[in-house]
Amino acid sequence: MKRTLLIAILPLLLLSNQGISQIITPVIKANFGVEADLKANFYGGMPLPANDDWFPGSNGTGIYVIDTTGAAAIMQGYIADSSARNACFTRPMNYPVYSIVNGRLLYDALYVRDHHNYDSTAFMSGNKNGQSAGLWNGGATPVPNKSDLNDILVHIRRDGPALSDSLWFFAGLSLHGNTGNRYYDFELYQTDIYFNSADNKFYNYGPDAGHTSWKFDNLGNVISPGDVILTAEFSSSSLTLLEARIWIDKNSLSITPIPFSWGGLFDGDGAGAQFGYASIVPKTGGTFYSGMQCADSTWAGPFGFADVTNIAKVTYDSRSFMEVSVNMTKIGLDPYTLLGTSGCNLSFRRFMAKTRSSTSFTSELKDFAGPYLIARPAPAVVIGDSSLFCGEEPDTSTLSVQNPIATSEYIWTTIGGHIITSPATGPSIQVDMPGTYIVTQTLFGGCTPYSTDTIMLERDSMGCKPLAVENLSFTGNYNYPDILLQWTTPDKDIVSFDIERSTDGRHFSKIGSLVPIANSDAAQYYRATDPAGNLNYSTFYYRLKVIKQSSAHDYSRVIVVRKDYESKEEFRLLPNPAKNYVQIYSRQNNASPLQVEIYNASGHKVFVSKLSSANEKMNLERLPPGLYIVQIFTNDHYTMQQKKLLISR
Repeated sequence: MKRTLLIAILPLLLLSNQGISQIITPVIKANFGVEADLKANFYGGMPLPANDDWFPGSNGTGIYVIDTTGAAAIMQGYIADSSARNACFTRPMNYPVYSIVNGRLLYDALYVRDHHNYDSTAFMSGNKNGQSAGLWNGGATPVPNKSDLNDILVHIRRDGPALSDSLWFFAGLSLHGNTGNRYYDFELYQTDIYFNSADNKFYNYGPDAGHTSWKFDNLGNVISPGDVILTAEFSSSSLTLLEARIWIDKNSLSITPIPFSWGGLFDGDGAGAQFGYASIVPKTGGTFYSGMQCADSTWAGPFGFADVTNIAKVTYDSRSFMEVSVNMTKIGLDPYTLLGTSGCNLSFRRFMAKTRSSTSFTSELKDFAGPYLIARPAPAVVIGDSSLFCGEEPDTSTLSVQNPIATSEYIWTTIGGHIITSPATGPSIQVDMPGTYIVTQTLFGGCTPYSTDTIMLERDSMGCKPLAVENLSFTGNYNYPDILLQWTTPDKDIVSFDIERSTDGRHFSKIGSLVPIANSDAAQYYRATDPAGNLNYSTFYYRLKVIKQSSAHDYSRVIVVRKDYESKEEFRLLPNPAKNYVQIYSRQNNASPLQVEIYNASGHKVFVSKLSSANEKMNLERLPPGLYIVQIFTNDHYTMQQKKLLISR
C-alpha cells in the first residue's frame, strides 16, 4: 500500500496577530485531494468514493479533471521508441472550461509533459525572477536533475457553484531529481506572454519592467491586478516554504492594501529596482496553504513517464511528486473580492512553471514549461435550424449557441428581425422574421461582454416549404475522395433536383442538378457525387432544391457531412488557421508514430515533436502568429509530406 509522507511547512513571515498559515497533513479542499497522490476516489492510501483528483482512480462519484485521451498510445510509444520519451505534450481539462460539476465551478485544468535531460525549453545562464521577461533567454541545454521539470498539473476551482465560494489554486509537479533542495515557481500573467523558439526569446510580456504591476488607489483598493508568483521550496524530506508574491512598483509599499498585507520581502532586478515581486500575507489568521511530497513510489498517472535515465515507468520515485494548494480567496487574490465582487475572470491569462537553483528568490532560473493559456473559454458560436424563411407565410426558426457554458449569460439582439422569445436571453431563442441576429456572451451575469457572434436569416420569395421526412430521405457520407449523396422520393411531378452545398451552414450555392426518372410508379433512388476532396474544408452542408412541374420548389432538410481524412496519402491540419493548438489527421498513419517538424517563413526549424499516433493535439502557444510549413515523417522515416499552417491570434 502506498504511504504518504506528512510534511511540515515553515511558517511565512506573518503579522503578529495572524497565527498558523499552513496545513501540515493531507487535506481535501474544495473536494479535491491534496496528499501527493493523483487518483480520484482515493485518499490516505484507501478508496474514498467522493474525492476529486487529477486522474481516474477507484470507483465513486468523485471526478478526475485531466483529459486522458491517447494515454494508452503514448505508453505504447514509450515502450516501442525510446526517443519518444522526451516529447512534450499537453492535455486539457476533462470538462468544458467554466463548467459546474457536482456543485463546484471548475475554471480550468491543464496537464503538461515537459522535455527532459537535454531540454529544448530551458533557461540559459543569468536569468532571474526579478528581471524583465524581455531579458530572459531560453534554449536547449542540459538541466540538473533536481531542477528538471517532468510533469506539471494545474487546476482552478471554487468550493461551490457561486462566485462567492472560495477560489482554490491546485498544482502538482514532478522533478527528475528527488534528493537535495528543490525550488520552483508558478507564475501567473496578465498578458498573453509567449516563448518564441525561433530566437529563444519571450514576447508580449507586461509593460512595467517586463511584467504587469498591481495598481492601488490611495485608500489601498486594487485598481487593476498584475502578475503573481507562487513559490515553493522542498528539502530532501519536506516542503520548507510556500509563499505568494505580486509584481508592484516599489512606491506601492507605502500604501496599506485592502485585500492583503505586505509580507516584508521585495525583489526586483538589483537593489535599486523600481519594480519587483513583493510578498503578501492574508489580513486574517487561519490556514491558506497546504503542500507535501510523496514518500513512497506513487502511480504517475495514465501517461506514465520516463525517468532521468530515460527508462519508461508507471510510478514516480519517492519524493519525485509534489502537490500544493492555495486558497486564493483567503490570501486576497480572488477577483470576486478584489474587483468590486465582479468575479468576471480569474485576473490572470497564462501561467508558467519554472525552477531555480537555490532558496534565493533571485537565484538563477533553470527550467521552464509554458507559458500556457488558462481558463479561456471558446467564444460563442451561433447556429440556426434553418437559414431561410419561406415566402410570406408565418415561419419560425430556432437559433442556438453551439457551445454554451452553464455559467455564461447570453443576450440576443436583432437588426431588422424579430425575436419571439421573451426575455431574449439564454442559449437558444425563437425568431419569426428575416434579419441579422446577434448573441452577446458574458462569462457571468453583470460582466462586460466576452464574445459576440451573428447569423443572418433570409426570406425565399418563392415560398420554400421543407419536405416531410416521409416524402424524401436524404443522406450523405464521405467516400474518399468524394462525398456521396443519396436520396429517395415517391413524388412524380418533379422536374429536377438542384444540389446545393454550403461550408458554413448558412449560405448555399448550386453545384449540380439531376433530372428524375420519368414514368415510374415506384419510389426512386438517386445518387450524386461531389468531388470535394480537394477543398480545404472539413465540414460540408447539403440540401436539395426540388423543382416541381408547377414551377414551385421545395427544399429538403439540410444534412451535414464531415471529411474523415483529406486523402489516403496526405495529412490534414485542424484547425487551420490555428490559434494555440492543432491536430494532425492522417488516414494512412492513424495508428503509427509520426515526427512533426515546423519551419517558419525564413526556413528555420522552430518546432519538433514526436507523436505516438496521428490525431494527437499539439500545443503551438510558443509560436508567434505567422505562416509556417509543417512537415510530417512516418515511422519508416522516409515518407514525408508538408502543408502550410497559418497561426492567427
